[in-house]
Amino acid sequence: MGACAARGEPAAEPADDPTPPEIRALVAATSAPHAAGRSDLPAGWDTLSPFGFERAIAAWSEAAGAVVFTTESLATLSTALAGQDRRAVRAAVLLAYCRTPGATRVLLERLEQRAEAPSRPMDAGDVVAAAALAGRAGDSRVPERLEALVVGERPHPDLEVRVECARSALLAGREAVIPWLLSVLRAMTHDEALAPPDWTPTQTLAWAKTRAAEALSLRAGVECAFRPDGSVAHQAAEARRLEGLLAR
Repeated sequence: MGACAARGEPAAEPADDPTPPEIRALVAATSAPHAAGRSDLPAGWDTLSPFGFERAIAAWSEAAGAVVFTTESLATLSTALAGQDRRAVRAAVLLAYCRTPGATRVLLERLEQRAEAPSRPMDAGDVVAAAALAGRAGDSRVPERLEALVVGERPHPDLEVRVECARSALLAGREAVIPWLLSVLRAMTHDEALAPPDWTPTQTLAWAKTRAAEALSLRAGVECAFRPDGSVAHQAAEARRLEGLLAR
C-alpha cells in the first residue's frame, strides 16, 4: 500500500461510507459503453489515496474487461515508469493488467534502460515491471530479453530488479538464470566463493534471497523452505538442496 501512495498526504476515507466518492466516480466512468475489450487509464490513477487506488484497480479491472490502452496512454505510463517514484509503481501495476504487445514493449524498454535507482525504495516500479512480464507469451523474445538482463553482457545494475527479471525468465523456462539465482542464495555464506557476487555489495539481501528461493523452489516443484532470517548454514544448505533438485 505504501508503495502505491499518491503524492502528498492522502485524504482520510469516510468511515460511514463504504464506497468512497472517487470509487463511485471511477466505477461510473468504466461502466460507460465503450468498444468491446477496450479501456483507458482509470480516472485519478495517480492521485487517489492508497486505499482509493486499491479499490479503483479492482473496480476498473472488472469493469474494463480485456484491457487495451491508447498510444497516448501507453506514452503516459512509459513516462511515469521512468520517474522511479510511487507513480511509477502504479504505472507498472496498470501495465500488468494489459496483455497487449504495446504494454509488453513499454515494460521491456523500461527495464532495458538499465536504470539504477538512487536509493533502494525507488526501484519498486522497475521490480513490479519485471514481475508484470512473467508469463507474457505474445512476444517470443520476452524470455530471451529478460535473460539478457540477468546473465547477459550488460545485466541490470539493480539487484532486486535483476532478481525479478530472473524469476520471470525462469517461469518462461530460461534455465540459464538458475546458477545466478543460486549465487544470490549463497551470498554472505561460506559457499559464496563458489559463485562470487557480481553485483554492487549490499547488506540488504533478505528480499532478493527470498524471491530467488521462491523462483528456484517453484521450478524444482517443491515448497520453498528458505528462511531469510535463518542461519548462514541454513542458507548455504538450502542453496545446495535446490541445486541438487534442479540438477535432477
